[in-house]
Amino acid sequence: MVIMNRLLFQIVIAGLLSAHLFADAQWSSLINRLEAEGHSRPRLEALFRNAEFDPEPVRSKLISSFESKFSATRILKIQEGLQALGYEPGPQDGLKGRKTSRAIRAFQRDHHLPVNGRASREVLESVLYALDPENNPKPQPDRKPAVYRSMLQEERLSEAWEFWQENRKALGQLRKDFGVPEEIAVAILTVETRVGRYLGEKKAFVSLASLALASDSNLVQPMFSGYAMTRERQNWLRTRANRVSNWAYRELSALLQYSEQIALDPLEIPGSIYGAIGVSQFMPTNAVRFGVDGNSDGIANLFEVEDALSSMGNFLKANGWRAGLSSRSSQARVIYRYNRSRTYVNTVLAVAEKLIEMEACGAG
Repeated sequence: MVIMNRLLFQIVIAGLLSAHLFADAQWSSLINRLEAEGHSRPRLEALFRNAEFDPEPVRSKLISSFESKFSATRILKIQEGLQALGYEPGPQDGLKGRKTSRAIRAFQRDHHLPVNGRASREVLESVLYALDPENNPKPQPDRKPAVYRSMLQEERLSEAWEFWQENRKALGQLRKDFGVPEEIAVAILTVETRVGRYLGEKKAFVSLASLALASDSNLVQPMFSGYAMTRERQNWLRTRANRVSNWAYRELSALLQYSEQIALDPLEIPGSIYGAIGVSQFMPTNAVRFGVDGNSDGIANLFEVEDALSSMGNFLKANGWRAGLSSRSSQARVIYRYNRSRTYVNTVLAVAEKLIEMEACGAG
């Protein structure tokens, strides 16, 4: 028993050492690449010594893209539901083959849905409803929500209104310098960070460094162990992972540059799961490119309200905003470049309309 316990202990220790060496090897490739770009090696080694690989950003980025591309989880749930309903969709593997398409068409005919064989959200909702109408809501049309409704709650709007009142001078200067109306600026910050009250729970450096390792198949492949991976899917994943890795590397390099400009430890900079930073949630490349010193202290610090507002104005102006841009469709086109989501744009404009109403009545 003592020998077995000692052997088990040695195996565990060996595993931990192996994992540690593997992590060091992962970071060393990034360190070498960043050093070749001109970053200080001692600084890099000190930073990475205190950084631990975070799989969540990598998993989230790649799996969300994978799901969007192939609808694998939805297809699997539809297959399971159709099998339970007796439609014989073939293997339950998350792949929409001929048998699954045939079963979907049969189900659509029987339930008076458009017969197209698509594994849509409407089909999944209808399948779930057919399985148990008491526990599943009646299926709704297959469309995305128009806005993020949480941003239009009274609490969020009150925070936005208070921010407007507290920063009238800075917002007025923003309009003067860049032509961006107060309600649009406040609406963007409301959706991005609740006007600076929520700056993200991740360390931007760790998130971006982890994402920069997305091209490592040893890290990524286990994340997809629950999916049926055809050659098409494998090729897509490899290409997508490389793109994510290269994108994240550029952002990581920019974060190091930006942290030097504002004299902050990169490991102390909070960010979103994908590394956006500051009150205005800029990616680091945009922080370097569009950062503006709004409070005249010599530093364009996105964690300072005046700087975040001026930097936002600079970005919007560079992307087509101009004084007097009053058409909502024209505003929407520019805001879309801030965040390429129609729902995001709709939400910003909806919050802006609410703020105009609150300004008109003078009450939060």
